[in-house]
Amino acid sequence: AMQRQNTRIEEGDAVLFHTGWGTLWGRDNAKYVRTCPGIGVAAAEWVIQRNPMLMGADNWPVECAPSKTMPEASLPVHQIALVINGVHLLE
Repeated sequence: AMQRQNTRIEEGDAVLFHTGWGTLWGRDNAKYVRTCPGIGVAAAEWVIQRNPMLMGADNWPVECAPSKTMPEASLPVHQIALVINGVHLLE
């Protein structure tokens, strides 16, 4: 997507992911909070390597929930972004 849009992530950027899930908010809240699409651990690590100020999405946790790559962990992207790297999440 970045190549098609001729853009890149630079240090200090806000990186926002549009999943389309936000359209459920206020229309089907039960489905909105049950599970959702979002980024996984590998995508989060790739973005974080570029040192953004924050990552955000149009879903409730930014990341895919439940996690497909680390199903035993509770919100692993939160842990990687916030705790380990100090990257804020906009939810």
